[in-house]
Amino acid sequence: HFLLLVELQLRYDENMPRRVEAYSALAEEKYRLPVYPIVFYLLPPPSGVQLLERYYQELRGLVARRDFRVVKAWEMDANEVVERGPLALIPLTPLMRGADEQTVREGVRALRERGGEEEMEVALALFASFMMDADQIRRIVRWEMATLRESPWYQQIISEGIQIGRREGRREGRKDGLAEALLQMLRVRFGVRGQEYDMLSARIQRVKDPNVLRRLLVDALVAESLEAFLAALDAPPSSSGRGGQVSYSTP
Repeated sequence: HFLLLVELQLRYDENMPRRVEAYSALAEEKYRLPVYPIVFYLLPPPSGVQLLERYYQELRGLVARRDFRVVKAWEMDANEVVERGPLALIPLTPLMRGADEQTVREGVRALRERGGEEEMEVALALFASFMMDADQIRRIVRWEMATLRESPWYQQIISEGIQIGRREGRREGRKDGLAEALLQMLRVRFGVRGQEYDMLSARIQRVKDPNVLRRLLVDALVAESLEAFLAALDAPPSSSGRGGQVSYSTP
């Protein structure tokens, strides 16, 4: 008997080996079983960055090491996963090798025929937004914003983003962490880094209305591109006091 530990990671994280070591050690201590760790990366790392497959530390002649398996979504065959893969992997197929609009259609069909939950179809739509525009997705997937906002899966993402932001806000002594939550969402979804991150941070910190920040947090999640989010950020406030919105309104 052993434990299978799977860490699903959207983008490259240089701290992943240390995290895998910590998670594995805690699981072994709690369940008294050996652990087989897997890190499932969804998006490729920056050019020239190697994905490490082990934790290694040496101190005064003592060595700590843990190997783990790395699975790269972009190296998996999307059509093969749709046809024969586990149901749980189908929402990830837009990020896999060979994925196109037809693959997304087949993924939706497979989910419906094999009893996949509607939440899985929503997840498929969100990952498809990395390669398709919102209108294409709407023609294929039952993706209406009213339904999406009510889904527990969507609410969990928003809740976790806000919690991260609030933790960052408390650490930095700020009254409200919504701005930090928004920046975290942009970092995760669009890989915002460096000078671009600093520029966006300065602009977002100038937004004082918490309702506008909450609106922008949703925009950051559903926008099909960073440019679409920036359009919402640049839009003037409406008469109701809310900021502009990304063009994802349902037909």
